[in-house]
Amino acid sequence: MIRIRFLKKWYCALALMLISFTSKAQFTAAFSVNDSIVCISNSVSFTDLSSGYSGSIVSWSWTFGDGGISSAQNPNHTYNTGGIKLVTLTVTDAASQVRSVTHNMYIIEAIATPNVVHICSPASSTTLYANLPIVSGVSANWFTPSSATIVSPLNDTTLVTNLTSGTYIFFWVQTDGACSDADQVTVIVDNPIVPNAGPDQSICISTPTATLAASSPAPGTGLWTTTSSATITSPSSASSTVTGLNTVGTYTFVWTVTNFACVFRDTMRIVVSASTTPNAGADQAVCAIPGTATLSATSPSPGTGLWTTISSATISNPTSINATVSGLTTAGTYNFIWTVTNGSCVNKDTMRITVTATIVASAGSDLQVCTTTPTATLNGSNPAPGTGLWTTTSSATIVSPTSATTVINGLSSAGFYFFVWSVTNGACVSRDTMAIIVRAPSVSNAGPDQSLCGATTATMAGNVPSAGAGVWTTTASATITTPSSPTTGVSNLIVGNNTFIWTITLGACITRDTVVIHIDQLVTANAGPDQQLCNLNTATLAGNNAAPGAGTWSAVSGGTITTPSSPTSTVTGLVAGVYNFVWTIVNGTCTSRDTVRITVSSLITATAGADQQVCASTGTATLAGNTPSSGSGLWTTSSSATITTP
Repeated sequence: MIRIRFLKKWYCALALMLISFTSKAQFTAAFSVNDSIVCISNSVSFTDLSSGYSGSIVSWSWTFGDGGISSAQNPNHTYNTGGIKLVTLTVTDAASQVRSVTHNMYIIEAIATPNVVHICSPASSTTLYANLPIVSGVSANWFTPSSATIVSPLNDTTLVTNLTSGTYIFFWVQTDGACSDADQVTVIVDNPIVPNAGPDQSICISTPTATLAASSPAPGTGLWTTTSSATITSPSSASSTVTGLNTVGTYTFVWTVTNFACVFRDTMRIVVSASTTPNAGADQAVCAIPGTATLSATSPSPGTGLWTTISSATISNPTSINATVSGLTTAGTYNFIWTVTNGSCVNKDTMRITVTATIVASAGSDLQVCTTTPTATLNGSNPAPGTGLWTTTSSATIVSPTSATTVINGLSSAGFYFFVWSVTNGACVSRDTMAIIVRAPSVSNAGPDQSLCGATTATMAGNVPSAGAGVWTTTASATITTPSSPTTGVSNLIVGNNTFIWTITLGACITRDTVVIHIDQLVTANAGPDQQLCNLNTATLAGNNAAPGAGTWSAVSGGTITTPSSPTSTVTGLVAGVYNFVWTIVNGTCTSRDTVRITVSSLITATAGADQQVCASTGTATLAGNTPSSGSGLWTTSSSATITTP
């Protein structure tokens, strides 16, 4: 740390700081200090102000908070480190009584870190760091005699700008008015040195050494490094020799130039190659149609290969070992040269392509068959003057493989069967593929027959085709809403049978199923009018004719029905009470019901009471009829008398 001290321009007036004040009647430790805020390296005077009982104080023990101690009564002490220091005075009197007192000392020390900062041009700014004052009343600021700009001079952390090449000094100053302490930071702006590792090199494995040729690193220093197994003889020399290049491959070398904060790198490569013997591959025979071929040289690794030809053929990718050749449309011989270059090593090999005419094969159109008829006849083109051959990877059987119109057997499983018709003429082979699509029939299910009552519409319940397409048709006059839907609605149904056919077609496979929707006529039941009977135990029902359906009487609440299937059946076993009888007519799926009520009442004997004689002068009388045990009573008269409550 570089430190600059500013001496006090005047002495502080002695400030009496009484740390602890007590009456003289008490034994108390106390002291004063000439200044509680001082700069580092300044001397501080401490004065004992302690008081005792009847005896005098016999010893003093001072600790100054920085490791320093004293047994003097009024010591002086110099602080060499900054911060808050706890000063403690311990006094002992003649009676061996001990008293202590402690107070803070504030030691001003300006600290700026680090003291030397390097930055690399064109960077023009950096950040300075310093400590904050430890107590209020102490001010701090940055300043510089240079042309640099301090962005926040009153902050402990500030950005400085406007730095160009050179050295800049910055001071961090803390002061309490009486003393000042400062620390400095030197900022050095270094100039970059752009390295040049020199050109890449190519050598042969027979001479496994090379000489590097980097630029001079002055005024900085240079260093060669590599991650390879090669040995750099003099790593700090721009023109070092490299050895150990005895394995074919690429070796990378990095030239790093360092000028303090400026570090720049450049990379060069040394490619070590070996002579490679080329192999252009075997000679080939190809057809004029399509007039192409694929070359097949050996890999040139670790070198590079190049195909060339003096013929009219075109090499699509001359650097590929499997380059494609086109333009072989004229019968004849074509020469191709495979040249392998590895560094300065160049070797050649030649291969020939013999081109012959092509007979174009046609396998005929694709066919569709059903598993119910598992055979088919192919229709390939005439292979003359060459020969033809049918092949397949399927399980089908080719009866006559060399016949263009052979029969195929074994097409018993649904699927795709592919057949290749190959026509060979010398070196020319032409192929064409056809497919036989074998379909398994999708079984049609029109759903269960339906019986409906009086309906004119219904919903079909055909199965969804597993493959293919379905369609509804009808022999009746009904209307099919969506013929292709297995669950279509139908309307305009007539009484009786309505027949519908669900047909599923998949290629040549057709399956059908029939469903009948039977419509029954509803016959409305009428049980006849309700009946009121007095003291009878039989009655005759009056239901309507059930034709064309069938009717049945049932008793809800007693009574015996003599002939349940007769609309006019007799019922017996009636006693006083209410009886309900249901007349049900069933016609196929149609059911209709109606209920009749028969009420049988008991006969109650009426008693009008004894005859009476009254005087005309009174003109009134009270009747004395019996009270009905059930039912109701009613008085009537054929005279002119008035019955008050009939």
